[in-house]
Amino acid sequence: MDLISFDELLDKEFPPTTWLVKGLVPAGCITMVSGYTTSFKTWLILDMAICIATGEKLLGQFSTTPSKVLIIDEESGEPILQKRFLLMTQKRGLNIKILSYKNFESKESGEVIKYCLDNEIKVVILDSLIRSHSSDENSSSEMARVSKRLAEFKSSGIALIFIHHNRKSGKNGSNPREDSRGSSEILGFVDSAISIELIAKKRQLKITQIKSRLEEEVSPFLIGLPEKGSPMFKFEYISPCENKETKSKPQIAAEHIIALFQGNDNQEQCQKEIIDAIRPAGAGESSIKEAINDLITDNILQARQGQGNSQLYSLK
Repeated sequence: MDLISFDELLDKEFPPTTWLVKGLVPAGCITMVSGYTTSFKTWLILDMAICIATGEKLLGQFSTTPSKVLIIDEESGEPILQKRFLLMTQKRGLNIKILSYKNFESKESGEVIKYCLDNEIKVVILDSLIRSHSSDENSSSEMARVSKRLAEFKSSGIALIFIHHNRKSGKNGSNPREDSRGSSEILGFVDSAISIELIAKKRQLKITQIKSRLEEEVSPFLIGLPEKGSPMFKFEYISPCENKETKSKPQIAAEHIIALFQGNDNQEQCQKEIIDAIRPAGAGESSIKEAINDLITDNILQARQGQGNSQLYSLK
């Protein structure tokens, strides 16, 4: 084993963090961009690609490090990408390569990495994660295998930015830190995570960095969408916004319920057992019952008929 001592670790000198997009996308690391359907996720990462390829500031605010970019597109297709790029820039000759609708799978990461290293490409954008594997996103063990393959980009010094989708919002509203779909393994293996929330009535997007391993998270901020019918598509940075992330009692109870099942290897429990286990944490019975119903609606919990009229619950 190649061990080092505590003091040897402290005496090592490491280079400062390099940012592809200052504070948001670290070089040579893995970044997730998540949001609900029609939240302009693809538009934002295409804007990132243009800015990284040209060295321009993203949204006029966040400096970038010029780098070659490879876009792996399994969502849009070449006609849609062409239309969007023409709306976003009039420039030609950008250092962007595109692999569109070629049925890329994460197990093919090695082949893509070799191409990137041979062509000095430092950034790969994947749209989207779900299209790159056939694993069960709710299984931590299966997603761990996917993340291990994708981590090969990082170990090769190539930044990976991928789009991920949020689960259906519950009736208590969205929570950027908990809304991304599937196992917690997905958020767990990334170095930076950015959530996009559409504020449709104002034609604005709220951008929240929900994770940053390297530095303190960037404060949430608002960007504006262009007016409908505009000849060019350009995001407009508006301002930082106060992150008023408050959770309802059912939301808090739901967190405890999920933790309960995760802590007991997803052993089935009836409603009374759940209430008895969660109530000491300060959640009321009505909030726990509402949380159970919300988790079933959101396809996180499943129920089956037990003995008599009892229902047995477990994580789906």
